[in-house]
Amino acid sequence: MLARIKRSEEGFTLVELLIVIVIIGALGAMALPTFLGQTNSALDSQRVSDLSRMRQAIEEYRQENGAYPGAPGDWYYSWTASWDTLATDLSPYMGALPRDPKPVNCGPWYTGCYSYVYGHWGGGHLRPCGAVRQPQELPALRSEGVSVLDQ
Repeated sequence: MLARIKRSEEGFTLVELLIVIVIIGALGAMALPTFLGQTNSALDSQRVSDLSRMRQAIEEYRQENGAYPGAPGDWYYSWTASWDTLATDLSPYMGALPRDPKPVNCGPWYTGCYSYVYGHWGGGHLRPCGAVRQPQELPALRSEGVSVLDQ
């Protein structure tokens, strides 16, 4: 009599495992853009808040001192030591001077650069400046008197 070999039916086959991996990968690929969009939106919301608070502190400084901080032609960049000078001037009006939540060491007028800049231009008119990725944030910032660049 021949011995019969019992085959175990436990576990998954390689094909079944590959199908599950493909399904999980497809679901992840569909969810990733939504997650990244919300991350960008959160960063832009932080930028909106930071720039609005800076504008308010700068206006309070002007009301108390009769002039805006700095001299005509002065520029303050959030990635340089000049930002610390501006932070000292504005310290009575706000806590720490914010830096972009995802900083890059270049001006916000370049594509892909996220930083804050403050300075005099246009006959001494002063505004804080920053860049946002979500265009829906632009009207709110511009109505607050903040210069914003759409990237």
